[in-house]
Amino acid sequence: MNLPATYEYYAVIPHRTQPAVLLLHTENGWSLPCWQTTERHFWQTCDHINQTIQDLLALRVITLRCLFINQDTGSGHFIRVYEFENRDAQWRPPVNGSWIGFSEFKTLPLTHQMQRAVLEAWFTEQMEGIPTTRRAWARTGWFDETARWIVEILQGQAIEVSEAVQQVRTWERSCLLRVATTYGQVYCKAVPAMFAHELPLTQHLDVHWPSHAPSVLAVNRQQSLLLLRNFGGPKLGERGIFAWWEEAVHTFAMLQRETVTHADSLIAMGCPTRTLDDLIEDIRALLADTETLFVGGKGLTNSEIAALRPHLSHFLNLCQELKTYQIPYALEHGDFGPANVAWVEQRPLFFDWSDSSVAHPFFSLCLFPEEMEISFPDTSDWQMRQRSAYLRPWVCYESLERLTRAFEIAQRLAPLHHASRYHRFILPHMEAKWEMTLMIPAYLRCLL
Repeated sequence: MNLPATYEYYAVIPHRTQPAVLLLHTENGWSLPCWQTTERHFWQTCDHINQTIQDLLALRVITLRCLFINQDTGSGHFIRVYEFENRDAQWRPPVNGSWIGFSEFKTLPLTHQMQRAVLEAWFTEQMEGIPTTRRAWARTGWFDETARWIVEILQGQAIEVSEAVQQVRTWERSCLLRVATTYGQVYCKAVPAMFAHELPLTQHLDVHWPSHAPSVLAVNRQQSLLLLRNFGGPKLGERGIFAWWEEAVHTFAMLQRETVTHADSLIAMGCPTRTLDDLIEDIRALLADTETLFVGGKGLTNSEIAALRPHLSHFLNLCQELKTYQIPYALEHGDFGPANVAWVEQRPLFFDWSDSSVAHPFFSLCLFPEEMEISFPDTSDWQMRQRSAYLRPWVCYESLERLTRAFEIAQRLAPLHHASRYHRFILPHMEAKWEMTLMIPAYLRCLL
């Protein structure tokens, strides 16, 4: 019998006014506050972490960022280390705890040597200063300022807040907050500059396709904040109802087709433009970047890289062939899948448009077919039905036969489109590149 995976958490909790960190004395040495659990959470999810520290230490904290992850899938043991904002000025350490500065830390025996490397880097940053690239939500004070803005906006709309604002998730891609109100749950999403177009785009979708887009309560362009009403309903991936998936694909294609006439507006509001000519250059740059493909031994193997590169000319020829079809550029989601589709009032609702661009629309279905195959193993004709549902709205541009061929080409090129998006638009703007660097080899393995 397989034992459940164990998750070991460590907390870097700083003193509010001094460059010192909380360490607890144990019989085996000094340690950051830590605990183990078999509960599985995505590492970006932090509400349960904040609550655990409240329960263990009676201390209110906000998660700033994840500092270290070690995932041993073979043994099922996972280690995660996070940095926190200490939000309680009156709090005092327990009897076995002390605030430890850098000079004292260097001489203390630690229970786990992993902690030494993490804390040395943390103390160095305290002395040298926080990098200018650090996300706003990973800085002390951001949460309280944002929570005040949320409450002010809601009160201005006669919506009463019934509970304190809670932090739900945080990483470099975004931070998500939640608050209970008389209007139901309300969510606030903060995004970095590279995804700033998601704010006006979501507003645009709410205006033009309100049945299939989140309801926007407010936008703060200066702070890159998006305040959304909870749309409720299950996510597509939480329900094994094939008709819902089929309808979602069809409706999404119709929405994309309608955005063709909105392309100039989408570009004007900041949506990246990614033409097939751009993709040709991006593919060349991506496949030539050995360091990005290899990821220090964690990405593609040397043999996988060697197997992929000889296909460069084939990929470029496919781009040229796809250009011969009269399919216009439209809104491409960038991360279209059952996790980003909700089923609300018997209709699909599409959300999380951070990775979107104006590009070849067929690239959006990169991973959706694989998800359908996994979710509906007993539906033998799922592939034909999915393709038919998606392509029907496009017959005004090409015959179904030619659309089918264009779809096949786009499915082959889609992993390159998405991998090159990370290579060109996302990873260069990330401080903790480890959070997303494995996305490139993951997409490229779809081609092998």
